[in-house]
Amino acid sequence: MSVPRYFHPALEDEIIGLAGDEAHHALRVRRVRVGEIVSLFDGNGGEAVGVVSEVSRSALQVLVHQRFVAAEPTGRRLTLAVAVPKGERGDWMIEKAAELGVVAVWPLLTARGVVRPGLGRLAKWRRMTIESNKQSGRSRLMEICEPLDIDEALRRFAQFARVWLASPDAADSSDASAMVADSFQSQADLALIGPEGGWEESERACLVNGGARPLRLGPHILRVETAAVAAAAVWAFRRRAPHRD
Repeated sequence: MSVPRYFHPALEDEIIGLAGDEAHHALRVRRVRVGEIVSLFDGNGGEAVGVVSEVSRSALQVLVHQRFVAAEPTGRRLTLAVAVPKGERGDWMIEKAAELGVVAVWPLLTARGVVRPGLGRLAKWRRMTIESNKQSGRSRLMEICEPLDIDEALRRFAQFARVWLASPDAADSSDASAMVADSFQSQADLALIGPEGGWEESERACLVNGGARPLRLGPHILRVETAAVAAAAVWAFRRRAPHRD
């Protein structure tokens, strides 16, 4: 059986107390008991292993035996800028992106986009990244950024070695194999995923002129969340990262 993992933002103390959602998960879902070994992570690469030393109805304490810092990822790093889909489809996208190792998601405001996530939804997604880390074993939380428009996304292109513009209209020579072929040359990638109605021509022109490279993710038109996860899966397929992140 795998050692259960829990999130705590600070791991410096000898005894670390878990309360709230993490304690509920430990006590009511995993039913941990005094003497059990657990693993803790702080979302920034810090890890700790300890033993449950005390439990109550709504909290528990962990006596830390070992601390370490997970190695920085040595492979490529992918950021997704996505015109957010409606409802639970956006939640599913966030969960799968976190499991696949995406480092950040930018909710992208586009002309044809219909969703602008508010503070409540952003907070929900940040909680979801914690749950994904527990399941996947990642040490660093995927960043959920504030919504941004096309102009702001363009200003950030300089942070990346490669910028990809997902589009079903891209030339056959710009299919997903191009993303795979570039996997050993780029350490930071940005993938732009447009809304259900597609990019406005003016948006597409601005992004391409700014350096984005059109990318086909398959022969069919994909939903937003499918395209985002497909891009992350293609990237993860050839990612050179011997250490978990």
